[in-house]
Amino acid sequence: MDAFLAAVATRALSPILSFPAESLHSHLVAWSTEHSRLTGRTITT
Repeated sequence: MDAFLAAVATRALSPILSFPAESLHSHLVAWSTEHSRLTGRTITT
């Protein structure tokens, strides 16, 4: 979060470690993994 706020404040991309699409993908993987764990089902995308 600090890197994002620094990037917004300075209008520089260098503090950002990943692009939004990459972050969204990793979150979707984590949520699918947790859903699979809770339901016992395999989640495919």
